[in-house]
Amino acid sequence: MVATSSTQWEAWSGAILRNNLLKAANQVIVNDKVNLLELIDHFPLTEIHPMYKELKEGFPKGYVIALPEEYLVAHSELSPKIFGQKKRTILENTQEGLYLKEGEIFKFSLFLIGNMSSYYQHFIHAIQLMCQQGMGHPQVPFSLIDICEKSYDGKLHLLTTGNNDQIKSLIYPIIFSDYQSFSENKHKTRIEITFLTPVVLFKQTMRKNPTLSYQDKSNGFPSFYQLVRSAVARILKLTMLYISPEKTDIDELSLAYFEDWINYATHASLVLVDMYKTTLKNTSKKESANKMPLSGYIGKQIYEGYFNQFLPMLKFMEALGVGNETVYGLGRYLIKTDN
Repeated sequence: MVATSSTQWEAWSGAILRNNLLKAANQVIVNDKVNLLELIDHFPLTEIHPMYKELKEGFPKGYVIALPEEYLVAHSELSPKIFGQKKRTILENTQEGLYLKEGEIFKFSLFLIGNMSSYYQHFIHAIQLMCQQGMGHPQVPFSLIDICEKSYDGKLHLLTTGNNDQIKSLIYPIIFSDYQSFSENKHKTRIEITFLTPVVLFKQTMRKNPTLSYQDKSNGFPSFYQLVRSAVARILKLTMLYISPEKTDIDELSLAYFEDWINYATHASLVLVDMYKTTLKNTSKKESANKMPLSGYIGKQIYEGYFNQFLPMLKFMEALGVGNETVYGLGRYLIKTDN
């Protein structure tokens, strides 16, 4: 999309996009009874589901907004306050706000999970409406250039241009089996994990129970073990909510079922850490002076070990993110191997 006039985004771009997309979704009618926002907020599990009580008050939504990698902090350039970053990115400009010049192109990705993808045309209409209504200060409309579907290996399929109502069918579903080839290397290797946007895998809270868990003792550090555990927990919840919400026999969709597999992640050896904690500016809320902080860790880790059993899942979850506030584009990471 292209800014029709110069404007300022006074918060993290993911928050601007998320809030304006939901505002537009509230105006997109799916059928005579509900709009798109109501579908997004609909909790699909019934009261007899074992996870009903746990997820009812806060469940992961069936979409993720993400900024392209080139918009984020470069892999070798971290906090300018600590490491003397050479160039500023959208991520680092967030504290002052993002300035978009007239005619400047802006790109973002929208991932639809499981059965939420059946509403892709309605999401496209919401994006079109969001652009028409405008964003920023001053609020200016954006010209929508095109919307493309992207396959797991980077192929593009044009779905529509501008405000065209003619939308092509999806042809590139991203499925877990696309990533099975990453399990083929059985040798000891190194992997590099770059946290592209702030990630929080475990929140440190005051506990009445004096018994400390493994996570409590990690000082909030996003270790490889915690990354694996968080990715498994997220993919299981998303599966329950958006793949098979009617399934109530979920023994194989529980963390306990995968506990031994997850615990093997503790065998990885930490080689290098180059990280810092940052907080991105959220959009202001008129009804409350308290703003939800968008904070977490950014940077790079390198581990050595045997990773073939974990890599397919971790590569698959790169797009969907891990930890808190993934709908704002947080929790994005990138995995690279040394072969």
